[in-house]
Amino acid sequence: MIVEFVGCTGAGKSTLVKHVMNDLALQGLEISDAEKVVLPWFPERSRHSLPGIFALHAISIFAVLKRIRPYWNFCVFSWKMLRKYETSPRIFINFYRNVIKRIGIYELIGRYMDSEEVIFFDEGTVQTAHSLFIHLGVDPDLEDVLQFSNLVPLPNLIVYVTAPMPVIQRRTMDRPRRSLIIADQDRQVIEAYLARAAVMYGFLATTSSIRERLVTIEGELQDSEALGAAAERIKTSILDWRKLHGFRDKSSILSERKF
Repeated sequence: MIVEFVGCTGAGKSTLVKHVMNDLALQGLEISDAEKVVLPWFPERSRHSLPGIFALHAISIFAVLKRIRPYWNFCVFSWKMLRKYETSPRIFINFYRNVIKRIGIYELIGRYMDSEEVIFFDEGTVQTAHSLFIHLGVDPDLEDVLQFSNLVPLPNLIVYVTAPMPVIQRRTMDRPRRSLIIADQDRQVIEAYLARAAVMYGFLATTSSIRERLVTIEGELQDSEALGAAAERIKTSILDWRKLHGFRDKSSILSERKF
């Protein structure tokens, strides 16, 4: 089972992922994260080192190139969207490589995961919407976002994490390392950028293919009580999905993944 966490920068995704993984592990479920599945031989502390990052990119991009057919339409669509919304060649290349990497990780998870496993994918294929549509000085066309929802390879469960905009703005401004696209921008530009992202995610959450797999977590998630309540909702959704699918074998589960 693939569970993806999506949402604006600063919404609290990574904090929630860690909390839910720990909680589910205590319940006896077999939990893993996407990077561990792709790089099982890498020590956890080394996966975010330069060799780990290079290996993750190389392996995931090769996986897409080796099995491009199921993902071809989405890859072409992503190329067109970045051509439409982004004028910087540097950002275009960086973002498109990131899109291909996330598709490759998705492919590798599906190839190697055990049917009993719950794989947490923090910012996976659905999160590529941020790379494709959220740029400086231009609002995303919601028709493009709708088309994205019909083409993107989908996980089994999507956890949409959102928080009040002032909280998202504060967390983003306080980060020592920001996204490439806003790294050198002033506060006003960053606030407009985040507002576009919030509108895009809000619309994406209403599209039929996303909505049927969606769990929305709202709030600041600043204390253990809030994190515990959010984790409980996610855990219930995961257990419901597992019960519905009866712990079927890997081939049965993969047949339901959307391509």
